[in-house]
Amino acid sequence: MLRNLQLLRFIAAFLVLVYHSRKVFTALGGDSDWLMAVAQYGGFGVDIFFVISGFVIWHTTFGQAGKSIHCLSFVRRRLFRIYLGYWPYYLLAALALLYIGERDPAVIDWWRSFFLINPTIKHQVLGVSWSLAYELYFYALFTPLLLLSRNTARNLIIVMLVVVIVINKLVLTHKLGIGIVLSPYLIEFFAGCLIAIFMQRMNSRVVIAALVVVMVAALFYAVNYASRFNMGRIEGFGVVAISLVALMVLLENRGLYQAGRWLTFLGDSSYSLYLSHFIVITLLMSFLKGVDLALGQPLVWIIYWAFLLFIIAISALNYHYIERPLYRYALKYWPSPALRQRLKGVPKPVGNKPE
Repeated sequence: MLRNLQLLRFIAAFLVLVYHSRKVFTALGGDSDWLMAVAQYGGFGVDIFFVISGFVIWHTTFGQAGKSIHCLSFVRRRLFRIYLGYWPYYLLAALALLYIGERDPAVIDWWRSFFLINPTIKHQVLGVSWSLAYELYFYALFTPLLLLSRNTARNLIIVMLVVVIVINKLVLTHKLGIGIVLSPYLIEFFAGCLIAIFMQRMNSRVVIAALVVVMVAALFYAVNYASRFNMGRIEGFGVVAISLVALMVLLENRGLYQAGRWLTFLGDSSYSLYLSHFIVITLLMSFLKGVDLALGQPLVWIIYWAFLLFIIAISALNYHYIERPLYRYALKYWPSPALRQRLKGVPKPVGNKPE
């Protein structure tokens, strides 16, 4: 896996962390206009995740050699990756929700939230999990492409991208809640795929310079003019995310920059960071409601940054000791190697030969 994309994963998760933790800063008595100004856009780290997902899915399936993996292997890896990392936090979030009691349990869609079928935030046990429903939907769209040739799959990705853009821009621009089927977030997934498809052709300093210009212009537009919903979000922060992912890939391909080992590890634990921070923040905010604090600004900043580092640390520990071992165990033992071979139509080995 490209190291720079792992760094971007951590940056994306950290942006979402800052976005949600701004209320902790305020509850501690913090006062910072620049932090509030930056934090309000942190939720757009999700757009970076979506673009990276599209890139990684294409790169790890079809790849540059044009060879696709078996559908079964793709589905089981994606489902294990999503659910085995999510379900422990689902249970923790459910316990926290029932313990705090600030939300009506009747509003929660418990089972559909458990299986990540409902993308509506207010019905989630764990609020940030709405984006995982979009991830699963994109996997469902992508899986049939593995039955096709690389060129055919590439052409269908381009066609689907154009269709989603046209429908959202010309028909559904002013409508909120258009549903997951025609969601403009698909544009970011498909764009990530196209970066993986064409990255070798884009491998030049001219393209890198152009990406920097586009990214800066899109960021200016996003902050000053873009809507936070639907196509306005994609035209602003979506373009920023697409340009940033392409830029980081090209920088690594040309040997201009590659993230170090520790930054890569933080990127590995970004999924845990994305899921865990919401629970910790919810619990802390429940505690701070009954506490009257009178802290100086320097102490507030120290406590706030210590809090952020604490969440990063527990996320890294969870990834290293729970999430990664659990994922590897599931890949190794379920379904069994013999069953996987039969599902693929491969004859079962005979004698003492290893499977």
